[in-house]
Amino acid sequence: MATGFQQLNSTILLTAAAAAHFTNAADNTAHLTGMILHNTHSAGLLVYVYIVPNNGGSVGTAAAGNQIFRRTIDAYETFPINDLTFYLTSENDTIQAYAATASKVTLYLEGYIEDTS
Repeated sequence: MATGFQQLNSTILLTAAAAAHFTNAADNTAHLTGMILHNTHSAGLLVYVYIVPNNGGSVGTAAAGNQIFRRTIDAYETFPINDLTFYLTSENDTIQAYAATASKVTLYLEGYIEDTS
């Protein structure tokens, strides 16, 4: 069995409805270690982030039970979240997120992906 690592560095412009912004591949474990949120809007916006387990092998749905973050990000604020420890271990586990207004909040994901094939 080979094990390899690659960076999980992904910059996402959030939508106004929950969407999968990172989907774990087969034979991988994704380690989410941090996030940075930046609001480019002139008003504060409520932001939600979820770690969603797959649903019978397919992408699951964001729900209150898998929410890891909910906060209003002030106008023009950059909000770092360090020292996270979340694992996506199955194929189609996802990181989902959205903001109250589309295309105003950027989410940067930090971590690494372990290839366990």
